[in-house]
Amino acid sequence: MFLNISALILFFGLFFSPLVAQSNDANQIESITGEIALCSDVDVCVNIPLIKNQGSAYLTNGFHATLVVQHIDATNVVLRREDHDGPSAGFIGDYTGTRTGNWLEGTVVFNWPGHPNPPLKGTWRALLLPPVAVAKDDKEYLQSLPKATAWKVCMDPGDGACSKNGGLNGVWVLDGGRGHSRFLVQPVATNFLIVDRFDETAVELRSMDMYGNFTGLSGQFIGTRQGNSMQGTLKFLWPGHPESPHTGKWSATALPLNCKGQPNLNIANAKIFAQVASMVADAPGDAQCTLIAAKQGDAQAQEHSGYLYYMGIGVAKDVSQTLYWLTKSADQNYPSAMLELAILYEKGEGVPKDLLAANYLKNSGLSITRAANPQFKGGVGPPGLAVLGNLLGYVASGQAAADTSLADTIQHQHEVLRHIAAGMSRVDAEQLLFDKEEKEAGKPRTDECTLPKDTSSGSGYTIEERRTNQNAQDAKAASARNEYDRCVEDAKAVWVDAHNRRVDYMQCVIDNVDSNVIETKCKYRP
Repeated sequence: MFLNISALILFFGLFFSPLVAQSNDANQIESITGEIALCSDVDVCVNIPLIKNQGSAYLTNGFHATLVVQHIDATNVVLRREDHDGPSAGFIGDYTGTRTGNWLEGTVVFNWPGHPNPPLKGTWRALLLPPVAVAKDDKEYLQSLPKATAWKVCMDPGDGACSKNGGLNGVWVLDGGRGHSRFLVQPVATNFLIVDRFDETAVELRSMDMYGNFTGLSGQFIGTRQGNSMQGTLKFLWPGHPESPHTGKWSATALPLNCKGQPNLNIANAKIFAQVASMVADAPGDAQCTLIAAKQGDAQAQEHSGYLYYMGIGVAKDVSQTLYWLTKSADQNYPSAMLELAILYEKGEGVPKDLLAANYLKNSGLSITRAANPQFKGGVGPPGLAVLGNLLGYVASGQAAADTSLADTIQHQHEVLRHIAAGMSRVDAEQLLFDKEEKEAGKPRTDECTLPKDTSSGSGYTIEERRTNQNAQDAKAASARNEYDRCVEDAKAVWVDAHNRRVDYMQCVIDNVDSNVIETKCKYRP
């Protein structure tokens, strides 16, 4: 079973860290402590922690297995895996192969003592990784930032991903034994990478994806460097998933660390430099580059500018600027900006509290996200101003998630807001729409119910045949008539129910008057 790694590469981010020491003696058996990402073409991939060559893990089917590194040196490796419970209890895999640095590969034979199944043979691949706790400790990375270099990166698993995307799908920052990388399409994804070698001629990196859509993905990048250019081959493993295409090519070109002195950058380059500045902890540089893209009308940059002004990151904290940029972005139907702006309206921060506007923005953002992602069921996008509150909670508990007629609700809210902006009170605006909806509703929609046709038996039959045929036709006609009557009654019931909902909602509006109280106590149900 094959996965689209080019799509995977476009959506995962990299965050790099240090490595387990290795012996230079080809005959010395090493003691490995860390993790091994292990895949074969006859079994699923699995990620197994190792302590002094002994490891155990729960497989994706929930059952327990152990792994023993029976031999490993600079060139050769022998592993044994044994399943201890579940339907595959007693299943044994013997792995033999070669080692090139931290990459292992070879052949595997699976046996199941006590079962008639013949041995199962295949090939395997593995990547040695440091312990997760070591990989996540980025103190060295932060201390080495003054020596950092930035790179525009493209990874191609063999389907032309680089040529399709203008030679870019990520940005790396490397400094000594650590590094950090992001991808513009999913900057919240995080991956740690161990820099095994990075000098004037050669590059060797290992990646560990910890967060985001591709948690558990591991990779190795090996290549050459000539000045401001690098290129090489890549290999990926994804424990917990079926085997997938795992080889390809990568290339990288050096970048400046910020956009200082480049006020005329286009949107794409300004956003790239903003990412780089953020990765090297240059908050003013991040804000400067982001604003260059925002002023050119980029909705994502406008949303991020609003966030930076709200948090005071790289710029002085200014809620009025937050509102300005979030509104600019929301006007372009950028869902995250809509939800973040909704939070400000809901809390009355920088603007008068307006729950109607907040609900309208939340519903609109949710609707746009659903339209772009048909399988989407929950809240919207990267958290942005999620520090103000749980966006998913707002959506899951609010009007948007409960209302199956989301488009009708949005239209109603839009019209009410439009009339209020023109000077009407909330009650008068709702009354106007109530009268309009009552008029449009008219009478019950019984025209969709079909009357039964005449079913007289006609002539051309004997008296007995006509009597038998007529009885059957009469029974059919009676059933059709009953169906028609039920259809009419259902149509009337639907009409009455909708009318009563409108009346109840309008009465609630009249009783409460205040717009924010109405949003809290009154439920519009189209």
